[in-house]
Amino acid sequence: MAGLQLGGLVSGMDTETIISSLLAIEAQPKVRLSLDQTAATTRQQALRDAQTRLKSLRTAAEDLGSVLLWLPKQSVTSADEAKIGARMSDGAAPGGYSVKVTQMASAAQKTYDWGEIDGPTTLEVNGVTVEIADGKDLPGVVAAINSNSALGVFAVKVGDAQLVLTSRTTGSAVSLTASGAMLTETASRAGTDAKYSIDDGPEQTSATNVVANALPGVELTLKGLTAGTAINVSTPEVDRTAVKDKLKAFVAAYNDAMDFMATKTSEKKVVKEDGSRLTSAEAAQGALFGDLGLRNMMSTLRTAMTDVVSGLPSGMNALADLGITTGAAVGSAATNADSIKGRLVFDEKVFDTAFDEDPLGVQKLMGGTQGTVGLAQSLGGLLTPMVQANGLFDQRIESTGNELTRIKDAITRVDARLAVREELLRRQFTAMELALARSQAQTADLLAGLSVKRD
Repeated sequence: MAGLQLGGLVSGMDTETIISSLLAIEAQPKVRLSLDQTAATTRQQALRDAQTRLKSLRTAAEDLGSVLLWLPKQSVTSADEAKIGARMSDGAAPGGYSVKVTQMASAAQKTYDWGEIDGPTTLEVNGVTVEIADGKDLPGVVAAINSNSALGVFAVKVGDAQLVLTSRTTGSAVSLTASGAMLTETASRAGTDAKYSIDDGPEQTSATNVVANALPGVELTLKGLTAGTAINVSTPEVDRTAVKDKLKAFVAAYNDAMDFMATKTSEKKVVKEDGSRLTSAEAAQGALFGDLGLRNMMSTLRTAMTDVVSGLPSGMNALADLGITTGAAVGSAATNADSIKGRLVFDEKVFDTAFDEDPLGVQKLMGGTQGTVGLAQSLGGLLTPMVQANGLFDQRIESTGNELTRIKDAITRVDARLAVREELLRRQFTAMELALARSQAQTADLLAGLSVKRD
């Protein structure tokens, strides 16, 4: 602080404590503003968190009507995966097939004795020259060959001085050649084609063990010889498991959003009857207690979960028809905790029965049929105004942001006023100390003068 500060040296008063105490009293508005700032910041973050959960709920609702979800799909299975693997590559004719494999595709292979040669040398592998820096280093030769994919071979060192070359490509049409002064061929094996037949039909061949055209729309991977392995292609149908997974995700997103909003709106503010000051953590509690906006949203969503979708027949026009309810008790059954909280539960048995009896009705209800407004569209339309850009939540978050700006500006003004007040108090106390010092000096001079006169 600028200026002379005597700090009670003359008066004997603890001026620093006095100034701090006076400033602390005048800083009470800042304390209240800081607590208000904490509460507003907490409220803004809670609104963002609620918005995020409702966005996830909207996405889960829209997924119920996804075109990809409702596309009929096929599957293929092999009775013996150890012998033949199978996967769908396109649409295929449904039915069962028997695949017989009498020969596997293999790669050409040659073995050479390696004779050491001093100094650099070269090899010719499949017509490509390989520079060898040191003819004595067989491991180095292996590394040089394997690092060059253009050669089309794999190299392996066997024993102390044998080089084995294997073609990277299987099939009888693939040749393998290698030459060099240090090479002496000792063994050779030609590549072979795979041989197989479908339903005891004509023998077919393939240069590789992955056969793409044996069954149109199905790729077969031959893994071993077999006298006949069954391959089954299903009829095209909607993936029931995928549909149920989407419904489970919707229920989870709904419960997560509702649980969060219920917790925030029921969390009470901290009130201290003794009038003591709240801590920052206490000020953050109850930031959305009884919030009317969130409560209205929760009420709207609860109603939507039991509403019927207009235009659809009775018995297949509401979430309950898919097995999604609040878990309310039926008959004499006991009420469960989910029902009390209004959480959704998913009864897969109810869904399976509905899907078995009317799969197209389930698809229409979920919104998966073009031109039909189902749950995906109705729930998406309900949630979009809440969570879209500049929607209800964005407006509330922005409003809270404006409130925080006002609080911050108010804190800045209080800080400026306190700084001015502190400066004034220090000047006043300094002036008092200087005045006391001058008074004491004058008194001392006067007493000294009187003493001289008496003498």
